[in-house]
Amino acid sequence: MHLPVILATDDRFAMACGVVMHTSMRSTSAPIRFALFHAGVSTENLARLKRIVASRADCQLQLIDADETLRPLPLPARSDLYSRMIYA
Repeated sequence: MHLPVILATDDRFAMACGVVMHTSMRSTSAPIRFALFHAGVSTENLARLKRIVASRADCQLQLIDADETLRPLPLPARSDLYSRMIYA
């Protein structure tokens, strides 16, 4: 049975998301299934996150593109700090 870990990120917080994944995998020997809601994450950062999870054969990563779902929502008042992923 996999431990479920649900994350949401945009490109600005992809590195922090990777830290959560790496730390989670180092903190338990149990297999983990990561569900990652993402919007606006660069292909380079998605590749990095995939490599982190692939470093353990018993862990899985499900990528869920939230761009289409969040697009109709208004930008947050401080869009210089926050993206629509704040709604996730």
